[in-house]
Amino acid sequence: MRILGAFYRVSKNNPPLFWNGLVNLIVLFALVPAFFLDSRTVTGVPVWLKPIKFAVSVSAYSFTLVWILGYVRGREKLIR
Repeated sequence: MRILGAFYRVSKNNPPLFWNGLVNLIVLFALVPAFFLDSRTVTGVPVWLKPIKFAVSVSAYSFTLVWILGYVRGREKLIR
């Protein structure tokens, strides 16, 4: 329950940014099976590696920014 409560509190800091991170996390979980099932490569690198890295980085950035924005006080209008 504590984790769900933490997600709820963080999601209130900046809802669009939170949903962006969540959608990219869902995309990441959708891409992982394709990484293992598809053996195609481009210049020796699996074709699904770049989209997976992109989804990881965007979701990490979004969640980190939402978390940090929770500590900003006195500028609520700028956060939203």
